[in-house]
Amino acid sequence: MQINNYISLIGNLTKDPEYKTTKNDKELAVIRVAVNQRLSRENEETLYIDINAWGWHVPYCKNVDLSKGDKVMVTGRLQDRSWVDSDEKKRFNVVVVPTSFTKCVTDKPSKATETVTETVTETVGETAVF
Repeated sequence: MQINNYISLIGNLTKDPEYKTTKNDKELAVIRVAVNQRLSRENEETLYIDINAWGWHVPYCKNVDLSKGDKVMVTGRLQDRSWVDSDEKKRFNVVVVPTSFTKCVTDKPSKATETVTETVTETVGETAVF
């Protein structure tokens, strides 16, 4: 029997991504996503999921200017990690390693949109709304 390790989620970033470089010069984007699930009309549950994005996902995250509150869609696989903390206790964590990662379109203006708006305003003297 084949067991598939697959997860797909849509959620909002809880903070700006953290960009790190490993000792082997591999880039990593660490992202935390809040995913809401409605349990009933009155109850909702929020899950906080860590995403460890490697490879081409890192420049993508930088280029689309991800920031706290942005909505993202992630598909990938679950990966468990274990380590021993400073108190000599064994710790565990499960993260998502994405195979697909996309910033969803929202009404929230990005820094790039603000820059274009300022440039148009300076050049033309007024802002055009499209």
